[in-house]
Amino acid sequence: MAEEFGQLLRNSEVRLEEFRELLKLHHNVVCRIVSAPDICLPFMPMEEKESVKAKTKIDGETAGARQLIDYLLSCQQPNWPIIFLEALHKAEYKTLAYALLESDLKRINDMEKKKEIINKTEVILLDVHASALLPSLSKSLRLSDSEHILREEKNNGPMAAIKVLLHALRRSDNLYWFEHLIKALKHNQHDHIIEVLLPSPEERVLYLGDQSENSEDDYRRGMKQTDNRFILRSYQLELAGPALSGLNCIIVAPTGSGKTLVAVTICRQHLDSACTGEKPRRVAFLVRTNPMLQQQFDVFTNAMKGTEYTVSKLGGNNEDAETFSVASSASIMVISAQILVDALYLGSLSSLSHFSLLVLDECHHTMKRHMYNRVLLFYLREKLYRSPPTSLPQIVGLTASVGTGDKQNVVNHVLQLCANLDCPNIITVRKNCEELAEYVTQIEPEIIEVGQRVVDPFLHLMSGVMDDVENLLMEVCRTSGVHKEVLGKDVPRRNRGEPVYEQWVICTQRTGVTLNLADVEAERRVCRQIMACTEYLRTYNNSLIINNTARTCDAASFLLKFSDKMRNDFEYYNEGYKQEQTVIDTEKKLGAILHSIEDQLKALHAADGGESPHLLKLQDLLMEQYKTTPTTKTLLFVCTRDLGQVLIDWMETIPFMAELKPCLLVGRCHSSAQGSSLGMTHHQQNSVLNMFSKEGSADAAEDASSCHLLIATSVADEGIDIRVCNLVVLLDHVGNVIRMVQTRGRGRAKDSRCVLIASERLGSAHRYKATLVQERSMADAIRYIQKMDQGSIKDELLKLQMQAIEQFKKEQTQETTAEDEVYNMLCVKCQEQALTTRDLRLIKNAHHTVIKPGFEDSIKKRPHKDPRSFDGFHKNAKIFHRRCGQDWGVSGTYQANTYPVLKIKSFVFQNQKTLQKCQLKNWKDLQITITPLNTEMEMEISSEEADSNMESQE
Repeated sequence: MAEEFGQLLRNSEVRLEEFRELLKLHHNVVCRIVSAPDICLPFMPMEEKESVKAKTKIDGETAGARQLIDYLLSCQQPNWPIIFLEALHKAEYKTLAYALLESDLKRINDMEKKKEIINKTEVILLDVHASALLPSLSKSLRLSDSEHILREEKNNGPMAAIKVLLHALRRSDNLYWFEHLIKALKHNQHDHIIEVLLPSPEERVLYLGDQSENSEDDYRRGMKQTDNRFILRSYQLELAGPALSGLNCIIVAPTGSGKTLVAVTICRQHLDSACTGEKPRRVAFLVRTNPMLQQQFDVFTNAMKGTEYTVSKLGGNNEDAETFSVASSASIMVISAQILVDALYLGSLSSLSHFSLLVLDECHHTMKRHMYNRVLLFYLREKLYRSPPTSLPQIVGLTASVGTGDKQNVVNHVLQLCANLDCPNIITVRKNCEELAEYVTQIEPEIIEVGQRVVDPFLHLMSGVMDDVENLLMEVCRTSGVHKEVLGKDVPRRNRGEPVYEQWVICTQRTGVTLNLADVEAERRVCRQIMACTEYLRTYNNSLIINNTARTCDAASFLLKFSDKMRNDFEYYNEGYKQEQTVIDTEKKLGAILHSIEDQLKALHAADGGESPHLLKLQDLLMEQYKTTPTTKTLLFVCTRDLGQVLIDWMETIPFMAELKPCLLVGRCHSSAQGSSLGMTHHQQNSVLNMFSKEGSADAAEDASSCHLLIATSVADEGIDIRVCNLVVLLDHVGNVIRMVQTRGRGRAKDSRCVLIASERLGSAHRYKATLVQERSMADAIRYIQKMDQGSIKDELLKLQMQAIEQFKKEQTQETTAEDEVYNMLCVKCQEQALTTRDLRLIKNAHHTVIKPGFEDSIKKRPHKDPRSFDGFHKNAKIFHRRCGQDWGVSGTYQANTYPVLKIKSFVFQNQKTLQKCQLKNWKDLQITITPLNTEMEMEISSEEADSNMESQE
């Protein structure tokens, strides 16, 4: 090898000044690697050599190397670069020598990220015996380093030796020293350390795969960049096989099995296999949410480093997002489904044939009106009706669970999913199950059932209050003749404090605010009364959920805050609204019912206790877990955001739990019943997740920046990358099959536990066991379809696809008709018309503002508690209806002008022709075209007018 390098040096033209500039540019990189006393330079004066040795001994190797480089940069010896490179190679800095000869130190510089990992986690490596690792590290360490490590272990013990070893690795020039370290740890069964160094399963697969034996070979062969090809395990190859053969397929594999790694490999090979002369191959990787967008974009960007392939991203709320035409020209485009649907509808993308491969993450959502299904309906229309037929993309879906639908016929549900995705092949691990079980931790929850409080004064108190409000609601409906239409058969009183009751309240409210009566004034009156009653009932139900699961004092506090909010809201009503005597009387009755129990609520709150059986079991569980395993990372799932917040408050009162630094992870912002804003932006979610993923010390109190216990709502079920945790707790958190598979799979560390703390009254344990039965039904359905012959499957899928297309055509006709419709937008609370849909304009194709003259006169503003910027829009205020105080959204500045941005749930839409009313969950459900905002042509809402409406925050 030395002769070969010498020959290469002689054949290379090393220009003195160019090399001097190169060394000057990269001297920091060189100094972090080289031990100067080991570099033998015959032309260097003896006093200089001794000075470098002394500097190294006193100030360390980096300082000594810097003095050596400074000497070389001023050296006048004609051929010193050649001599220096030969000396580097002879001193076993072979990769560095080749890199300097090739003038390419990028990959060596990139190793700093891996060194940073070791710096942060060194403490967990100190118990490892260095001598046991040395055989696997021979390629990464110089011979002199290995000898030094063995001497240190013999003379000063194992801990001293491992410190020397880690120091030597940090100064190694081998491009694969980190990979070699991971394999050495694996060989010595230090799996727990690997999981800390590499929290992601995909990373572990990458680094445990086969790598080049000699990193200098990469430079010797002229390889300037890393060819990031992943080495798949056998079960991953089994999953990828059909897709690699070009088949449309749904890949179903457990959480943590490396589906993303499989997808990256499929995309890479798809691009690599393009034939000369064919049109460029392009991949669209579809995601549902912005957090998933960024997460997958980072994965693909890292995977495609050093290749000719480019990666772009496109999704809402990405301030640096590229335009569609630019982003879609990339080799791989990570894109939100909504953006792709918009591009297809608006004509920015004429056909899905622009792509050669479509990959859908969490593809089980490709049903009904989901954005994924809307994309695939365009695909099916082109497939079945385009003449001449176009070259459509290959389809690959990824999921941990295909779901069971309405549970009546699971096979039909799975076939419908296959039809929607045009995937006749469902791929699961069948041949390599043992290997899958070896790498993927499949844990079954331990079920702990808890009863109710022996004495529950809050439940008794709320029973009477809710009886009164329900009776008032029934009286309002009977008086107006809408009892059956609004309330249905029965009020589900037995289900108070459960999600079932909340669903009934939501349904009642939605029906109530969209009533159509002959008498318009009576209609408005009863709508307002129903809205008021259901708002109170929903809050009371949430307080029962808190009381059932947390402390009575928390539930009491929750209602006291709500009472203050309703009192304050009443003050914001204008005189016109207060003259609606019937409505005001109803609201006063509701307020009086709540005010009548305020003293009792204050007493319960002052008692500062009343832990539920759930909390007592949770406290015992956590104490036991952290006593035996102090470094445990716990993920605690709860049903509601309000419950998550009160659990944080409770934990902060218990010293050992407070030391765990509990954090809350929830979805996007919305207003709670108490008027506070409970929600998180993507950046806030990332901040919390980063705190949770940090490796803390065994004593959590010593680690101020590490969160050991993360409380999360369903936002953590899927998509967002939750780092490895070894305890998952479900606090009455039981959902469908898909949610169960996702939450259970969050415990990925070795010896993980999953515990369901289940209420006997709610039957949570029974519902969970029923979900297990559904999971088995889902697996049976998949096996049944896998055994069907391809002809039968394709015939069945074609029939379902034809039905879907016919329905799609019908909806498109309706939507085309609806585009010409104009809707009055009524305040959801007082039913007063606020504007029409003609007054709406779109900011950045996402945010709905108003250009109606005088609109500012109908609103009041209060300073926003959490001002921030997104998509060039800076929100700084909340806006409320001046008449009734209903929250309508936010206000802020965009391109130097002030605009409101409306919240769709605050309005009821009334068709101007038919007078039919509806309430929508999302703006995308409004099937009309909204004109984009043109700040030069539209009416400007001046900042002076906005400021005149701004109220001081009380």
